Amino acid sequence: MRTIFLDRDGVINEDFGYVYKWADFKFIEGSLKALQILTKNKFNIIIVTNQAGIAKGFYTEADFKKLNSEFLNFCLQKKIRIMDIFFCPHHIDAVIPEYNKFCKNRKPESGMFFKASKIYNIKLETCIMIGDNITDIIASNNAGIKENYLVNYKNKNLKPESNLNFKFKKSFLTATKEILKNKNS
Repeated sequence: MRTIFLDRDGVINEDFGYVYKWADFKFIEGSLKALQILTKNKFNIIIVTNQAGIAKGFYTEADFKKLNSEFLNFCLQKKIRIMDIFFCPHHIDAVIPEYNKFCKNRKPESGMFFKASKIYNIKLETCIMIGDNITDIIASNNAGIKENYLVNYKNKNLKPESNLNFKFKKSFLTATKEILKNKNS
């Protein structure tokens, strides 16, 4: 089984800034279908997400974990299997002292990928990453992931940096269809 890493806000759900309540969790068009396709095609799905809202006092880790529980239960009802969710609650501009630090898990650092690799014995060079921010791509490239997609990106003038390996795609669903096409060809 191949592993795919996904950022959450901006890939799976609309990024309204600090989404932590199920009532505010709005799926991006096509993202549920993409998750179902990946599950049906036996991909291990791992979410890697920065959650600076915890550090900045907008919500708590308990709030985030409650949302995760509701999200995972919803996914199970839709026949979507999420292997794990990794998150970083830290930020250097935190107002909550215990979260005020530089952290190797916070993207663009690659710590969450290495942690997942260690726990699940994943060969990162065989994985895929889909993110909506260049920091997602920097983190995955530095972890050794070779197949990367930048989706729903607002700055269309961004040119791929020579040292970063990624493709622009319109959406998570568009990237998923290309991944399957490549897998089956």
